Amino acid sequence: MKMQRFRVVAGFVGILAASGATAGPDTYRVSADLSQDGQTFATPVRIVQRGVPAGIEVSGSKGYRFEITVDAADKASVRVATLLSKNNEKVSPVLLVKLGESASVRVGDIGIRLITSTNVN
Repeated sequence: MKMQRFRVVAGFVGILAASGATAGPDTYRVSADLSQDGQTFATPVRIVQRGVPAGIEVSGSKGYRFEITVDAADKASVRVATLLSKNNEKVSPVLLVKLGESASVRVGDIGIRLITSTNVN
């Protein structure tokens, strides 16, 4: 059985959810459900700072690259710019996500569902 390698995308700053770092008012927890052809292939969770790009890349035959940047939209919502690459397909939708609720988009056979919150614990 071949193991997949996980690494943080070079040049992108991100704090893993398990790091236990103190979260400030500009810190968000982003949970994603990534799918292709209606089948979920990854469910990454990241703790990110507002305006600071963060990413994850998984290599191997089931590999993908997922990047996000979160910016405040108003008191109840955030703007999340995404980039998802998988199997030579690349999509980069921007979603307006109400805090604590899910927002999703499908581009061709690629789907992204996000839930964001300021509760990072």
